[in-house]
Amino acid sequence: MERRKAARFLLGCPAIFEWTDQQGRPHAGAGFTRDVSTLGVFVLSTVSPPDESKLQMQILLPPPPPAEEGLKLRSEATVVRIESKNEGSGFAARSEFALVGEALVESQGSD
Repeated sequence: MERRKAARFLLGCPAIFEWTDQQGRPHAGAGFTRDVSTLGVFVLSTVSPPDESKLQMQILLPPPPPAEEGLKLRSEATVVRIESKNEGSGFAARSEFALVGEALVESQGSD
């Protein structure tokens, strides 16, 4: 039985994230998304923030043709799970993404 509240989409996009540790020191990391939903994300990365860390995260979506620039999703997120397995390590984070910028796509109107 599926317990998820939102559909996940397999999507491998660049992700960058930042957090501050308990001593107030800033940290940053990067990786690629494994999957994304409207409520969260799983990031494959060699750097994993501690469980329950609060993050600032950006996901860089590929541009839809014919656009040259992709979209950016930004969110505050909370780490809910850290995984370290043979196929890669990473973390799951709860988040609600907001669109940062829109790619300009020329509309093709019919005359």
